[in-house]
Amino acid sequence: MMSSCKWSSCWVAAACVAAGAISLAGCGSTTIKTVTDTTTAPSGQTPTSTEATDDTPAAQSSPQETKVGSTISLSGFDSVKMDVKVTRVLDPATGGEFDQPSPGTRYVGVEIELKNTGQVAYDDSPSNGATLITNTDEEADAEITLGGTCNSPSDVKIAPGDTRKVCIPFEVPNAQKARKFQFTLNSGFANETGEWSLT
Repeated sequence: MMSSCKWSSCWVAAACVAAGAISLAGCGSTTIKTVTDTTTAPSGQTPTSTEATDDTPAAQSSPQETKVGSTISLSGFDSVKMDVKVTRVLDPATGGEFDQPSPGTRYVGVEIELKNTGQVAYDDSPSNGATLITNTDEEADAEITLGGTCNSPSDVKIAPGDTRKVCIPFEVPNAQKARKFQFTLNSGFANETGEWSLT
């Protein structure tokens, strides 16, 4: 079913004023991270990172879009550090027996690989920090499915040095195409957001 709003955006205002939960500094400007080299890097080398903050004039920053298969390193609160790679897009994707998209929509699944590069455990719901943007510049809501080709886990725990693959389904109108995928740690509250082109 189509949700009224994405979970993280529903309670972002409350979380930003809860000093015991998240630092007020986390409610500041967001950095969009991409990479300039979308091809496979030679052994021992890492693609160059490019950053653009939401308050930087467009004329001063023109990052290249990151494609499916590229890895972006993201930092979050509480020393969380993750390498995030979009591995593939499933369009259409299917849910479980009781998962059906709303009439006139379909499921689009984005499979991501999460590698914990920090010193603390990752414990989060990846769908809370995920956003899919369509070719009409609209945001599709992440869904929870219980089976099918894109079975989304509600909670993921990853120890330091470990890696996990998860698939996040979105409900997208049939007339629209998936254009971009964005991912932010800490259920969408961290200050760094990775962005990948899906076209």
